[in-house]
Amino acid sequence: MRLAVANDWYNKKSAVFFNKDGFLRAIGILGEEWEVKFFKKHEQTFTMPHECGFDLQFQPNVKQAVLDWKPDAILFFCDFSRPILEEFKDVDIPKAQAFTGGPFRDHENVADIVFVESDSYFKDFQSRGLNVKRAFGVNTQLFRPMPQPKIFDAVFPATMAAWKRHELFAEAMGEKGLACGFWQPHEPHVIEALQKHGTATLHHQNAESTALIYNMGRTCLITSHTTGGSQRTVLEAMACNIPTIVMADSDKTSEYIRDCGVGGIVEPSVERIRDEVNKWKDKEVNTRDWVIKNYSEYVYAKQMKEGILSICK
Repeated sequence: MRLAVANDWYNKKSAVFFNKDGFLRAIGILGEEWEVKFFKKHEQTFTMPHECGFDLQFQPNVKQAVLDWKPDAILFFCDFSRPILEEFKDVDIPKAQAFTGGPFRDHENVADIVFVESDSYFKDFQSRGLNVKRAFGVNTQLFRPMPQPKIFDAVFPATMAAWKRHELFAEAMGEKGLACGFWQPHEPHVIEALQKHGTATLHHQNAESTALIYNMGRTCLITSHTTGGSQRTVLEAMACNIPTIVMADSDKTSEYIRDCGVGGIVEPSVERIRDEVNKWKDKEVNTRDWVIKNYSEYVYAKQMKEGILSICK
């Protein structure tokens, strides 16, 4: 079985080369049984072995590179807005999509099956007639409990974007919080809000550093609203046995806390957040076992394998 993984994002962030999230670990696991290549957009052509166990193939023309390789199936890693879906809509090869979130619906009918992170997406897409399957997971090999000193009452690894509501995190936690993630030049108000309240702030960290940061927190506080996602952040923190607190108006993150039965779901107000952090910050929890059972990279790989095979019959 030849599986081409593809997307058309192009940037020079280090995460393009060195990320080790659950999706990359899962396709590495698929690569133990299948021949897997991940085709990515770049101005130059070159191949880079990825530590998760597959080759990253960078190409100016992703579509042509994929077709030249003659895969048995294609797995897109993107949201519904990406032009690569439009490019492949008439290609007669079974197509799956690992949906990365967001409200866009431009090219939702291209893939033969769509893998989603949460029940809210599953119900929504199913109601619109899409062939949809739950498939998601995190890198539990990397994100695990570590003997780090607990420096912050709450940490929040997330892109510095408005829908993550960092200003709420900053006002609630002040100097007791740490936020890290990509700084977006077009949204300077996010950084300004963190700095105003004295919240420790870091740029994007590599995967290993992020795992250490989770373990520096007494809690992981995720202030994203439902459009902001942060599902992966919830599960990575839980895999580290860090008490995790999410907002009640985010169905996508609260779903995991509710299903696990451990962690906080709170209204997005400063006082309620502070009370919830104080409630959880000195508690020892074991959420890791639940994550491994339901959302490990091996569960993710198995779910995607089943879905891909179902469209190749």
